[in-house]
Amino acid sequence: MKKRGFTLIELLVVIAVIAVLIALLLPAVQQAREAARRTQCKNNLKQLGLGVLNYESDYGVFPMGDCTRNYGSGEIPQATVHCYLLPYIEQANLYNELNFLAQINAASTAAAKDAKVKIIPGFHCPSDSNPQVNNVAGANILSESSNYMQCLGSISTHAGVYLTAGSTTGGVISPGSNLQPETQLHGIFFRNSSTRTRDITDGMSNTALIAEIKTGPNGTSSYQTVPAGDPRDFTVATASSNVWTGSDQLFPPSDCENRATKAWAYRGLEWYRALMVATYYNHTLPPNAPFRDCIASNLYQAHLAARSYHNGGVNCVLADGSIRFVSNNVDANVWRAVGTKANGETVSDF
Repeated sequence: MKKRGFTLIELLVVIAVIAVLIALLLPAVQQAREAARRTQCKNNLKQLGLGVLNYESDYGVFPMGDCTRNYGSGEIPQATVHCYLLPYIEQANLYNELNFLAQINAASTAAAKDAKVKIIPGFHCPSDSNPQVNNVAGANILSESSNYMQCLGSISTHAGVYLTAGSTTGGVISPGSNLQPETQLHGIFFRNSSTRTRDITDGMSNTALIAEIKTGPNGTSSYQTVPAGDPRDFTVATASSNVWTGSDQLFPPSDCENRATKAWAYRGLEWYRALMVATYYNHTLPPNAPFRDCIASNLYQAHLAARSYHNGGVNCVLADGSIRFVSNNVDANVWRAVGTKANGETVSDF
């Protein structure tokens, strides 16, 4: 008896069924992978939060958001929270390679230069597919990036004592004209901050430490002109030509949305360097805001949103070490309250 094979129609039906099954399974596989990446991102932030708390336990104070002195030859060392957390995230050797007696971006020693490009997995959200090491602005400054930024507060203006080459008393250089007072709208981290647990009167579980961002696209210069709708649109920060006063310090002025203005392109690309563009974020914009980040012409004012590659919100670690996934739809006033440490707000669940 002659064996009967598959007809063309039957073969096509089988292929169609297989295609449908693949179409049904692929999104589920992608969702499972993204869920795993989101969990790893939370764990990265958890480790950073524990590092901050262990630092505070050892020294009785939270690490400075920006350790900076200016002796007339630039800001030294201009080191970030990330630098001081290295011994607490199993990177003590890397910490020892950094030179805190020089401008940290200058890589004054071979060891310091190598330290800037070493991959630290805990600094990266696994959902970010951008390069982890970049030649920043095409200036032969090789550095590793980070998705995790320190919280300035719910105000755009940097704060803290900015020491300059002025008069000295007992060998201590006096504060110069760039002294910016801390306000109730500031958070735990700012220039030469010395926040203690007792200073966080809004509550440790209601105050942000660190949140995630989307890293910038980099380029051959510090700036790029990025049109609206471009995939890079919300990974850059408009370079405003103004210095902000009044309400512009709390809410982004209209010129921040001018896409014809050049924008800072190396957001988050220098984890060790305490520049607003490099390692800070604040709560003047909601998570994943549909508005562009923005930096004032003096470079010490900025509106910088927490942003993520995860759908629906951002991961954030609070001062008690707990992790929250904060929705894009969080109440704006609640989000602002979470950014401050001592403004007296009552924070509802978020």
